[in-house]
Amino acid sequence: MSYKPLTPRQSLFVAEYLKDLNASAAARRAKLSVKSADRLMRLPGVKTAIEAAKKQRSEATGIDAEWVLKEAVALYQRCINEIRPALHPKTRRQMTDDHGNKLLSSTPPSPRERSNL
Repeated sequence: MSYKPLTPRQSLFVAEYLKDLNASAAARRAKLSVKSADRLMRLPGVKTAIEAAKKQRSEATGIDAEWVLKEAVALYQRCINEIRPALHPKTRRQMTDDHGNKLLSSTPPSPRERSNL
């Protein structure tokens, strides 16, 4: 389906929208009223231009929703492996702050700690 070409303001709105996917902020940066953002997002030509640009960007970078999810899981797993309870060096009990919150450590475990894991 073909649509009318975008006006310069619509094109500017699309370019601004692609920066952060925030229609209100894109409208402000494009010097349009925030109320017009909702109307622009419903225009078939604007929708098509946004989707085409997002697809092109995804193909160019190789980043899509599946990649983001895999990377988030990998980051989570690395953090879980690196963050552990902060133990008092003499008592080996978990330390707390002044408010009773348990403290965590991100330093690698010592050989002694590794043997207790």
